[in-house]
Amino acid sequence: MTGEPTVSANLAERIAAGEEAAFRIFYDATAARAYGLALRITASPDTATKACENAYASLPALVTRVGGDFWRLETVFLNAVREMSLPQRALPSIPSTDPQEPSYTMVKAIRDCLDVMDPAARRALELAYYGGLGVQAIADIIGQPVSELRPILRDVLLRLGAATRIQQEGAR
Repeated sequence: MTGEPTVSANLAERIAAGEEAAFRIFYDATAARAYGLALRITASPDTATKACENAYASLPALVTRVGGDFWRLETVFLNAVREMSLPQRALPSIPSTDPQEPSYTMVKAIRDCLDVMDPAARRALELAYYGGLGVQAIADIIGQPVSELRPILRDVLLRLGAATRIQQEGAR
């Protein structure tokens, strides 16, 4: 692809050997995705930057653990970014306990939607939201192929989106 750095087969080995040019290639190939992931989780540019810095600092250890496969290294690295970001994630505000408040009715609408959901779909959603897990990790945990899990998660998100939109329109 145009604009993407060339990734050689022995890049991971060169990173393990401490070659700065190899690290730079890896950084150029992963920086935008790593920062975007950290920022989505933490909602703070400073915290996202720190999580990425820590993940890049752990790169030599990741290379030792993973071996020479660049694509596997990239996956493990992005997982490290996610793991370093999760403890710093932005927590949602606590909803009101007053049934007349919009935050209370929104939470109730979401709970009502979750209550009628298939238990496997709900578990997948919980693993994604609370666990911060990706589709492959969720598929491994619940023992379902990724190809079957993706449409289930999409359906769950569409239903939750519809429930919250209806609630928001009713609050106006």
